[in-house]
Amino acid sequence: MKIVSLVPSQTELIHDLGLNKELVGVTKFCLHPSHLSKQKTIVGGTKNVDVKKVEALNPSIICANKEENTKACIEELNQKHQVHLADFNDIEGALELILSYGDLFNKKSKAQELYEEIHQLIAQVQKKLFELPRLKVSYLIWKDPLMVAASNTFIDSMLQLFKLENVFSELKRYPVIESNELTKSDIVLFSSEPFPFTEKHINSIQLNNTPYEIVNGEYFSWYGSRMKKAIPALLEWRLKLHHQLKNL
Repeated sequence: MKIVSLVPSQTELIHDLGLNKELVGVTKFCLHPSHLSKQKTIVGGTKNVDVKKVEALNPSIICANKEENTKACIEELNQKHQVHLADFNDIEGALELILSYGDLFNKKSKAQELYEEIHQLIAQVQKKLFELPRLKVSYLIWKDPLMVAASNTFIDSMLQLFKLENVFSELKRYPVIESNELTKSDIVLFSSEPFPFTEKHINSIQLNNTPYEIVNGEYFSWYGSRMKKAIPALLEWRLKLHHQLKNL
C-alpha cells in the first residue's frame, strides 16, 4: 500500500498508527514527525497540491479533508485514484476518523487503543474542570482581515471542552470580525497558526485592555493522535489561566 496524505493532522495520525513505510507523499506543512519532510515526497501545500507529483507516486489511497483541501483538487485526484475525504467539525468526528483509519488501513487494534486513550483524557478534563466557571473567549486565526474560529469548527469544539465560551458562537466557520467585537471577551486568544501572531501584530489591534494570550495553534486545531499531547497540555494551561484571571 502507498498512502499520500494532504493534511498535517492526518499525516501524523497515519504515521502513529504504524504506517510510516506506507506513507509516501505529504504536504510541506506536515511537520510532525520531523523526519517526514526529509524522507517523503512533498506534494505542495494543503490548498495548492501538485496533482502531477501525487499521480507520479501512484498512490493506493489519498487521505484528504473537505475543509483543508480544495474541491477542485479532490475532484481531479478522485478521477484516477481512491480518495478518503474526512469531513467533520468536532472532537467526536475526529475520534471517529481514528477508527475509520483503523478499518481502512487494517490497524483496528492500534486505532481502538488510541481512541480509548483520548476518551480517557477527555473524561479527566471534564472531571477536573467540572466546577470551573466558563470564560468568554475569542479565538483569532488570521490578521488581515481579522478572522476568528466560530461554531461548526473543531477549534470551537476544543474550546468547549475546556469550558471556554466562544464569543462568536452565533456565527459559523471562520468569519471576518471587527476588532471592537473582541472586547466582549474575558480573554482574547491569538493562535500561533495558521497566522503566526506575535506581540507586534497584537499591538496594532484595539483590545481596550482586554486580556490576551498567544496560544499553541496545533493544540487547538490538530486532531488525531496529536490530541494525546494536546489535551493534557491544554488542561494544565486552562487551570493556570483560571488562576491568572482570578488574580487580576
